[in-house]
Amino acid sequence: MPLRDVLLYCYKYGDEMKKIILSLILLITFSFSETALFAKIIGVKTDDILNIRNNPSYTSKKLGSLPPHAYIAIEKCQSKKNAIWCKIYQIPQQFYEDFHVGWVNARYLSFSNRGYVNIQDEKNDCYYAIGCEDDDCSVVKTFNYNYEQDILSNLVVERISRHKLKGTSHFGAMGDDGDGYCTSAIYIENYLKQ
Repeated sequence: MPLRDVLLYCYKYGDEMKKIILSLILLITFSFSETALFAKIIGVKTDDILNIRNNPSYTSKKLGSLPPHAYIAIEKCQSKKNAIWCKIYQIPQQFYEDFHVGWVNARYLSFSNRGYVNIQDEKNDCYYAIGCEDDDCSVVKTFNYNYEQDILSNLVVERISRHKLKGTSHFGAMGDDGDGYCTSAIYIENYLKQ
């Protein structure tokens, strides 16, 4: 389990002093790291929902909701009082009945920087992010794959500023001249595991 998830679990079930300390740790962690590209909803019971708010506040108007384990994209995150809030948007083919673009509390999110992305001012072409650090993300732009030998080669990775990236899906990353969806993630992930 990632350290951030452990901290959030302790925050949720700890006493008040632990919550204060963990809040400070989370705020420091988020203030020095760039916003993730994707998130999965965690810590919401199977018979419950996560509210989406108009603004980053529990008292803000409720716009919609997300079911447990929903998968969404992150536009940005910000600290507000003793909490981190993230503005979210829907990923193509990940549709939720009561979804609206808005804000959710980050304590219910498990973040990821791996997935298909579109790059601002560039044509969609199955680009795949493999990680982010200090406002720069590593994005696989091209590679060669030998299907007969099951070998990936000539992987071209470019560092791209996080603010130029928009998380999407294997459908949303397909170029305009493509028909169908991207499959490169399978080959890239297998290559990275080696």
